[in-house]
Amino acid sequence: MFRFAIRDLLWLTAVVALGVGWWKEHQRAEHATALAVQKNQLEQINAAAIAAWRRDLRQVIRGPLEVDE
Repeated sequence: MFRFAIRDLLWLTAVVALGVGWWKEHQRAEHATALAVQKNQLEQINAAAIAAWRRDLRQVIRGPLEVDE
């Protein structure tokens, strides 16, 4: 059958560790990109909600019968 030396097992360990490290980094980068896109979308939604809230607040303060300038 096969005979493996400790050196062969160390090489295998190093290759597997490099592969796992690359894979985890790739996953982290994809996750970071997805989070950045989601953050941008939430910031846009938040800005729109704040603008609508301010517009509605101005209307309440001025009253419905006053004319916009």
